[in-house]
Amino acid sequence: MENTNIENTATQVEVTNDKDNEKTMENVGVQTYEEVTSSKDFTSLVKEWKSDAFKTTIQEKLNTNEILIRIKEVTELMNYENDSSEKCLKKSKEESEAKNNTNVTDGGFLNSKTEKLDWDKVYAVSTNIIDNYTQEVDVILTQLDELSKKQYLWQESAFIIDAHRGVSIFNESKNWISTKEAYLDLKRSKLGSSAEIIKETIQKLTNKK
Repeated sequence: MENTNIENTATQVEVTNDKDNEKTMENVGVQTYEEVTSSKDFTSLVKEWKSDAFKTTIQEKLNTNEILIRIKEVTELMNYENDSSEKCLKKSKEESEAKNNTNVTDGGFLNSKTEKLDWDKVYAVSTNIIDNYTQEVDVILTQLDELSKKQYLWQESAFIIDAHRGVSIFNESKNWISTKEAYLDLKRSKLGSSAEIIKETIQKLTNKK
């Protein structure tokens, strides 16, 4: 009997403690919410964020980010692909709904069969996406191939021009040196003949004496 009274007393104490805790938590929650919502800064900040001018400013800043622009382009491309797939799925859904409505109107709903997913259309959508992706990749690869050819032609033309210029400079230098050597040979021969004449003249003058 004493044990039963002790257990009942403990249960009442636990229930009382739980209720007190719940009231305490509720009071804390209400105070926190009131403190937050009554703040002037919070209210003005919410109004500012909800204004169209603030949205426009943020949108303009985002539009100037190059990475976000790329992401936007990719998203638009994905949305375009999703639109085409959604159209196919929407068409199949409308057809299935039309069949279901016919069955309900005719009273044959219980006898109607479950509409199954048309996997051929799903495969067609995925195939179209892959085909579009393949075409775009082929276009990019073609452009890269053309750029590679142009770069190769530019490289070859630059090499030919430089080689021709080098050969021209070499030939001009060779001709100049050859002409200079011929001139020096001519001067040497003239100096040699002049020296012989002077020598003979000196000998003649010496013999006369």
